Amino acid sequence: MARMHAGVFFIKPVFSKQASAPTKLGEFLGCGVPCLTNAGVGDLTDILHGEKAGVAVTDLQPDALRGGINALLELLRDPTIRARCVEAAHRHFSLDEGVARYRAVYRSVQGSRPCDC
Repeated sequence: MARMHAGVFFIKPVFSKQASAPTKLGEFLGCGVPCLTNAGVGDLTDILHGEKAGVAVTDLQPDALRGGINALLELLRDPTIRARCVEAAHRHFSLDEGVARYRAVYRSVQGSRPCDC
């Protein structure tokens, strides 16, 4: 996967996918591979566009896909894209970051009670 220039995947944006995170997104980004995919699945649009690590198209019609491909090709011209993808994966998908965020939530909910988490 790390030898790839880009990853492309599409997931049907049904109700059950609105709150999911595609494992393949974390895998691609963790290997430094920017992605082209469709919007409407979890927060992948925010991650890809916010981190400038890929493109999420809102329409699968030929013109929209062509625009998405062109935007992805533009990203691939950036010499920092691989590093940016890896950094995005660490921020959004790393176990350490996930544990720290859950710990913060548990502590905020728990209030003043002691917590050994």
